[in-house]
Amino acid sequence: MGYASYLEDIRERATDFIRRLDGIREILGKPYSELREGKRKNGIGQGKHSCSNCWEATRERKRLNKEIEEAASGVQGIVGELNKLLDMATDPEIELAKENSDFKKEIETLNGRIRKYEMSVKELRERDDRAQAAIKRRDDKIKELKSQIEYHENPEAFYEMQFNRRLR
Repeated sequence: MGYASYLEDIRERATDFIRRLDGIREILGKPYSELREGKRKNGIGQGKHSCSNCWEATRERKRLNKEIEEAASGVQGIVGELNKLLDMATDPEIELAKENSDFKKEIETLNGRIRKYEMSVKELRERDDRAQAAIKRRDDKIKELKSQIEYHENPEAFYEMQFNRRLR
């Protein structure tokens, strides 16, 4: 049984259990007199008697107790299976991928591609940082050369421009 069908089976059992508990909750929410389907006609508080309504109420209580026990065992089963899933997910010796080697190969392939893309992104970021630094150095060099050209062409205008920049 594959992992997905295993989880689907657990999901179906859990929904069935929840449905059963909702039914029990609905029945237990009714008043006791409705469970008996009528009131005792005689013998209230007189010990044992053979009223049919009392026998029906007793049968109903036994049925409810049995359903509650079954529901509890269902909960224990589901909890056990969920614990088994958690063990499979956390235990390094038991791997889910052993059941399906194609699935494991596909995961390894995808992980390899992810690592490759992460490395290329990292390299691109490093290249981008280096390129940004080189561009900044070149821009600074261009500004310096332009300022030297301006100085040599017209030193008075150059000093006036520098003075105006500082005033801003």
